[in-house]
Amino acid sequence: MNLVLPGHIIQRAYQRLEIADASLRDLKAAVSFEQFQIYWLSILTNAGGVLNTIESAQKVSPQARQWYGEMKRLMNRDKFLRYMYHLRNAEEHNSQRTYGVRVPGGSIDFQGGTYVHTSAGAAITIGPDGVILAPGMLMSIEGVMPKASRVDVVLWDVVDERHSTVYEVPSEFQGHSLDPCRPETFAGLYLAFIRSKLSEISVMRQPSVY
Repeated sequence: MNLVLPGHIIQRAYQRLEIADASLRDLKAAVSFEQFQIYWLSILTNAGGVLNTIESAQKVSPQARQWYGEMKRLMNRDKFLRYMYHLRNAEEHNSQRTYGVRVPGGSIDFQGGTYVHTSAGAAITIGPDGVILAPGMLMSIEGVMPKASRVDVVLWDVVDERHSTVYEVPSEFQGHSLDPCRPETFAGLYLAFIRSKLSEISVMRQPSVY
């Protein structure tokens, strides 16, 4: 019996997973916000490519279509998988910012080279190496001038404006606690889930025709 997905397509999907895994390792070692952005997008883009490959299998046989339907229902039902799906779409289509930089009192968003404090309206500038150079109103929040420090990225809720739906940052997945300030954990669990599904579909065979 033939495989549901040809070997060369499966191999290409695994190659994309390897690229995503490499980007995750780079993400963990990133020393600037700019580096984080590059590696984060690489992870999500390659993960999306693998999911598209998995989705294509449903067209091959009823068995594969049923299997994919179960996977799709799981992704719609599970808060973490649903969140990552919409986060990936938002990043790939550049429709909204899905993360910011954590600072005392909240988090900040990037706008034209300046990061704007979302709650207090303070503007601060981030240097090319990802350190806070001009604290602005953070001085009044902290009471003293804070020392320059590496930025910490925090994930935000994803808003689907078309359907007026907010996908909140999940707090757990399959027994793993999730911290919005640890996006590498989100990425690692997401890639592990996708790898498990790719492993399942890569050995599925088409039914024999007599």
